[in-house]
Amino acid sequence: MRFIGLILLLAGLAVAFGERALGYPFGEFYIGRYHAVSSARNFNPILVTMREDYAPLGVSLEVKPRAGAYDAGGESVLTLHVSDPDGQVTDQTLRISPKTAYMRDDGTMLLENSLTVDPLKSGVYTFQLGDGGRDDLGISEIVLTLKGHAGAFSLESRPVGYALIVAGCVFYLIGGRRRRGKGKQAEDDRPSKTSSIGYRQPSEPEPQKRQPDITWGRDGDRD
Repeated sequence: MRFIGLILLLAGLAVAFGERALGYPFGEFYIGRYHAVSSARNFNPILVTMREDYAPLGVSLEVKPRAGAYDAGGESVLTLHVSDPDGQVTDQTLRISPKTAYMRDDGTMLLENSLTVDPLKSGVYTFQLGDGGRDDLGISEIVLTLKGHAGAFSLESRPVGYALIVAGCVFYLIGGRRRRGKGKQAEDDRPSKTSSIGYRQPSEPEPQKRQPDITWGRDGDRD
């Protein structure tokens, strides 16, 4: 059991502090959230430094349309221009419709669409939105969210690591107590050295003295 506790303890340390020690996230992680369009309908270029090992890169758009656009139907089309560190530009067309709407915790309805950029190059990427020729929804605000290792298993590594550390310590301590308990019981079963004080342990029986042979007859008594 102490071995299991040691394994859990080491695993917990790796999960809780491995990302910080290595400087490399294990699962999906947020890179940042950026306002891609202002209320004046001006598209802002977004410059973000990327690393090659961030791939695949998840790009999602949260769109806030005008009031009543959810029930009016229709859709809006946007174009996302992605420029890599070498200056190569890739255009992606995104269609935004009420079918992708979801409710936020504060009660605000947002529309969402997403895409994946893979592979990546190390350097500065530029993301800029543009009109796609159709805007039935009257988009007033767009937030662009970038995630590294898109689609990978995402977990809160530190709480999980702390839980493994606690479990490992418990198993390790319980295993140590059980081991000491067995050793103490074995010692209790041994005879005490002081238990024989004042008590004479029996030794081998002394040989009986031989009785003189009984003689009968006239010569039996020579006194």
